[in-house]
Amino acid sequence: MRRGLKGILAAAALAASGCGAGDAADSGLRGASAITTPAATLRAQLAATLDARPWLTAFSVRTTLLDGAGAPTAVAARLTLGAGSAAAAARLGDAFGGRVGTQALALLRREDALLTSLARARALDDAPARAASEAGLAANRRALAGLLASGDLSARKLGEQFRPASASVAAALDAVASGGMDAPALTATAAARATRPVPALARAAKRRRPGLAGDPSSPAGELAA
Repeated sequence: MRRGLKGILAAAALAASGCGAGDAADSGLRGASAITTPAATLRAQLAATLDARPWLTAFSVRTTLLDGAGAPTAVAARLTLGAGSAAAAARLGDAFGGRVGTQALALLRREDALLTSLARARALDDAPARAASEAGLAANRRALAGLLASGDLSARKLGEQFRPASASVAAALDAVASGGMDAPALTATAAARATRPVPALARAAKRRRPGLAGDPSSPAGELAA
């Protein structure tokens, strides 16, 4: 077990060494941290939190399945995953307003629980539980897309951008749950794909909070610009 968990954590280095790099390069986010404007900082923070979610999810699922849901390692892993979800929701709140951030946090926390349930159902070959988890995740994804959609960025279009990352996370969790050798590479790909919606979210922030666009001191305003 220790070797498996260590491998999941150590494999995060793969994300920086090129695994899934094509997906990340398409989003144009890798150089954002070199720019110090509030807008670029906010966008980079959002990208970083979304990139981290697949790693945190994989670690949480692995410990929960191996050690049992009540084990200290599993509880700590889920708390860490919850903190990551809170960070992602906070960044969305920066861009879209506090109400959106609060609602996004509820959806992200539900997603965390559903992903763990899905991994458990697949590991146990429990078809009804798997179908319920998959349906819940799809509904959750639609709700998040509807919450963040704005103007020309329809919920349908945003949902389509979420879908590749969701599929990649599911594949990674399958490998993580079974101890597959390809789990680190699949998780790195899922992490890279998780950042794909960020440019679209930046455009949506401009439409949702147009009054901030002219305020140079506002991170959301500069993100919109």
